[in-house]
Amino acid sequence: MIRLRAYISEDNISWKEVCGGWIKARYLQFKVYFDTRNPAVEHLLTDLWYAIDVPDIFDSGKTTITNSGHITFNKRFNTIKAVTAAALGGGQVNIVSYDESGMDVEIVGAGTRDVLWTANGY
Repeated sequence: MIRLRAYISEDNISWKEVCGGWIKARYLQFKVYFDTRNPAVEHLLTDLWYAIDVPDIFDSGKTTITNSGHITFNKRFNTIKAVTAAALGGGQVNIVSYDESGMDVEIVGAGTRDVLWTANGY
């Protein structure tokens, strides 16, 4: 008999066994157990498949930027898939860099603009 067990953790120290469903966790661990009444039987695991659907996180806002600045996201991301920034009322905004906590932008031609921004990830 082969049994698959799944465990979750928020801190990678204390673990709790789960059986599917809606799970919120930072860490996942899988264990495969082989049980047999005959010790001469050799077990071989050649493939293990498990599906995880991580819900997308969307965040957006409006920030006033003078020349250049940092926009801090309202939500916590683990991975960013896409970011956008646009100047309200016209003008161009360049996204200089971004990470899971925010983005650095600059106003082309300098000046002060209200910047509408979005972030998408999980």
